[in-house]
Amino acid sequence: MNNRVLPLIIALAVVAGCGQPATPGDAGTGAGAPATLTDADKAKIQESTDKFVAAFNAGDFDAMAACYTADGVLMPPNNPSVTGHEAIKAFIASMPKVKDFSITHDEIEGTGDRAIVYGKFAITFVMPDGTEVKDKGKFIEVREKQTNGSWLMTHDMFNSDMPMEGPAPAPVKKS
Repeated sequence: MNNRVLPLIIALAVVAGCGQPATPGDAGTGAGAPATLTDADKAKIQESTDKFVAAFNAGDFDAMAACYTADGVLMPPNNPSVTGHEAIKAFIASMPKVKDFSITHDEIEGTGDRAIVYGKFAITFVMPDGTEVKDKGKFIEVREKQTNGSWLMTHDMFNSDMPMEGPAPAPVKKS
């Protein structure tokens, strides 16, 4: 076969095999894919976040841990991941007392019973000596819709926007 014809045949076969383009609402996964999140789903996710924030501000570690699935994973900065209600509750209880905690969602997206939530947080800790330490940062969560309609976290990762304490970096030498 001619060396110019074979690549053309392969290209036509690939294009023909691609089938129908994805339609809006199927997230590019083909016909039968679950629909994108509804406004009601997003409202339930916000409701779950509001419960988490209220529990954190109240120091209710049981209620906070209940916002995760039984095998949920919390991935805090500068620490190993913790898995499950008891480990999450113990980690949060080991933190300094919280005076004020807030979350703002930047985006809630997903399909079917899975959602990705990301946004920003602000927190004020009260240290054992009474001084207050403020922090702010960002987070990303994976949430899973439960049979009762609630949305629990399966994975939760956050980190600070504040610079780490330590020695100042060495000045950059100019050539």
